[in-house]
Amino acid sequence: MNEKIRALVADDNANLRDLLKCVLEMQDVDVSTAIDGRDAVRQAMTTRFDMIFTDIGMPNMDGLTAVRLIREHEVAIQRSPAKIVIVSAYGSPSDIEAARRAGADGHVTKPFSVDDFLRDHFGVERPDVSTRPAKMRA
Repeated sequence: MNEKIRALVADDNANLRDLLKCVLEMQDVDVSTAIDGRDAVRQAMTTRFDMIFTDIGMPNMDGLTAVRLIREHEVAIQRSPAKIVIVSAYGSPSDIEAARRAGADGHVTKPFSVDDFLRDHFGVERPDVSTRPAKMRA
């Protein structure tokens, strides 16, 4: 029996948290959410996540610090590392390199396309609704 993928979404923007939660749940992912980096670290220390999606600019603790602390915790308890993806408006080459140095596996720059997000992180191609018969279009 396959267990569901467990993901954590950390963002101080409730709208983006809800969007990512909805998109991930459509892929049958079990999603938890965090409102800032400190909350993300707290949850990652008590729960084994397969994937973590985090913003950089958040109150209380930024995403890069959270990523470093999560990676340190994984090493300390010999846990296999989660896939960590930064989802942030900070998308310059230096921002992406800073995320990589902190321990992130990937970077998605806001705003982003849901179709691209699904393809890049789940290998899912959404069907082209224009090719469906007219009565099946939403």
